[in-house]
Amino acid sequence: IQKAKDDFTHHSQSTHQLSPSFFCAFNLTASQIESNEFIDKLLLIFTGYQGFVAAFEITERQKFNDEEAAKHNLGRLQSCGYQIKLDDAGTGYGGFNYFLHFNIDSIKIDKMFIDIIGQADLKISVLNAIIDMAKSLELTIIAEGVETQAQVDFLSEKGVDLLQGYYFSKPVPYDQLNMGGKD
Repeated sequence: IQKAKDDFTHHSQSTHQLSPSFFCAFNLTASQIESNEFIDKLLLIFTGYQGFVAAFEITERQKFNDEEAAKHNLGRLQSCGYQIKLDDAGTGYGGFNYFLHFNIDSIKIDKMFIDIIGQADLKISVLNAIIDMAKSLELTIIAEGVETQAQVDFLSEKGVDLLQGYYFSKPVPYDQLNMGGKD
């Protein structure tokens, strides 16, 4: 996390400021979220930082041992203006529990749901239900693993807010990242 902050700080000092809407999301494990000390370090790292908007993603793939501590620490992050995203939505332990107990700002729909777009698969109803639920909760919806024009068209038609995946770009090292500048 510190390295990402340092890289972006160097970039904005040497070239240009990032767009105010540019965000960088960091995955956090359940044990990190439950740790007051870890959250204290995160808050210290980003105190006064004006580069990118930091967002933190929790995944459903690891179970919380102490949901009260997790809820408290996620609330601490949100009270400082950080967004909390649910990564891999629909794939693991959390289910609807995360929506009931944590104040989630957005969800990331896992690639396994995106892969069924354009196929004659009854599971498309699950994808539609995830999108509809997220809309009714007024969450920002992110689809990950987008690889085809058919997926882009379907997700855009459904009103999914953000799309990410190989259709747009394969992962690149930081020094090859194009942030819209002239360099």
